Amino acid sequence: MSAFLLRYGVTNPTSYSTAFPATEDPISESGSWRTSVNFYKAPRSTPGKCFANAPTDSFDDAIGQLISPQLGNNHSVRTTVFRQGGYTTGVTHEIGHYLRVLIDNSNPSNTLIRGYEMLFPFDSTSFQMVAWLAVNHSFPDNFTILNPTAVNGGLANVQNGDVLESRIVGNLITVYQNGTQIYTLTDSTWTNGGGPGIGFYANTGATPASFCISDYQAMTL
Repeated sequence: MSAFLLRYGVTNPTSYSTAFPATEDPISESGSWRTSVNFYKAPRSTPGKCFANAPTDSFDDAIGQLISPQLGNNHSVRTTVFRQGGYTTGVTHEIGHYLRVLIDNSNPSNTLIRGYEMLFPFDSTSFQMVAWLAVNHSFPDNFTILNPTAVNGGLANVQNGDVLESRIVGNLITVYQNGTQIYTLTDSTWTNGGGPGIGFYANTGATPASFCISDYQAMTL
């Protein structure tokens, strides 16, 4: 880990990096992040970690949109996994990368979310991509499951220290694990707007801080 990641708000016009030095619920980092004002959970941070601020049994993932700096339509998200030694649970627990995500709080009683999500599960290789549709809060109306093509064997079981990366350029999404491309998808549901983000889904019975991320970098491509 390079030294510049040891504090948040490290930016230039085309990137943002953080290693989550502060305790915040929800995450803000001096206004760099937007989270839902209702319904959805939010990412929170403690020094060296970012994770869901509460477990859930609904489709109200903990989602954050990076709003400062603005990184354009083509961008990437890269994170390092933290997985507590010996952690296991019998319920769903996922890290999510978001691309072209937009959290719309214009109606404070009805937050809407649009964009792409890459879901990395803790317990298997059952990777998914979805497109959030900004319509309402009930499955299947609020998102659609996409069908990426696996390459190089697809997702290997996610371990502590793994580096996960998701990229979008035009209508092409590519996903990497430890530098190796593992999925590709061409999709035009969302062609512009929004920005990079991060999210988590942890069912009741999971321990959110035991499977999460220890740093985050987003870049313009």
